Amino acid sequence: MISIFKSKEQKFWSWFQKNEEKILNFEKDQDSVFKELHSQMMQVNKDIVFEFGPIVNGKREFVLSAGGIISAFEDVKKLYSAAPQMDKWSVVKFRPRREPYDVVYGEKKVKVKDVHYVLIKDQSPDKVGIILFFDDFSEVEYDLWLGIGFSFLDQVLGEYDVATILGGILVASSQSEHFASASPLNKLANDLDRQFK
Repeated sequence: MISIFKSKEQKFWSWFQKNEEKILNFEKDQDSVFKELHSQMMQVNKDIVFEFGPIVNGKREFVLSAGGIISAFEDVKKLYSAAPQMDKWSVVKFRPRREPYDVVYGEKKVKVKDVHYVLIKDQSPDKVGIILFFDDFSEVEYDLWLGIGFSFLDQVLGEYDVATILGGILVASSQSEHFASASPLNKLANDLDRQFK
């Protein structure tokens, strides 16, 4: 027997397809489109967020993200699985790995080439800890540097791997005694893939 009741995921995609052109060209009325899209996503899970890529050959990337909140991961997977095939959209599950770029965070500008890391033993046996090193780090601004660290990790590893592979994430000065064994950030993805994939 065919159910006439739609799941919340199906309802979302049904709305999305009805408003496809408006969403595809959201720049024309960004505030209104984003507000409506956010409202529709809230009905699936209040923690799910979205990102758009540029239009390339008439097609746009639509990224479904849990915003790093693990409790929302299952709902992101369900929403992704329910997505219909669409000619103008490429739906992506979780923020993917990207070529890392310099981060501007508050008044700080940090270059990728200046960020280094060391992998460390984590309390959880199936995860690994990491220390990120920054030249201008100061203990007084620890939370700010941690935020910068998460921005870089999201780029290099993608949202899913940051949440599922990394355990403790620490930030420190490149003057630290532990810096001697550090590697440049652009080696991190391969380093982790060798250990976990």
